[in-house]
Amino acid sequence: DCYILKLFRDFVFHQADGAGRPAMDAGHVVSSLNKLDAADEEKIVLTSRDGKNVLVVSFADVAWCLEKAYQELCSNSVPIPSMT
Repeated sequence: DCYILKLFRDFVFHQADGAGRPAMDAGHVVSSLNKLDAADEEKIVLTSRDGKNVLVVSFADVAWCLEKAYQELCSNSVPIPSMT
């Protein structure tokens, strides 16, 4: 699950232009995050930085992984004591 989230982060924020230079496409970022929020069934290709691992997942799959990771984080957290 965490690996899918890492690859999704790279998919969203680590784009490159035709010459291989880093490029930031705000439209791609906003569109991807909107589709993640909506748990869209559209399939995307997530590739590791070395190109050796390729996964085809939907935004819904990524949203499920994110929700699961958040639930694990919350279940392992320590409650903040109240100041009453």
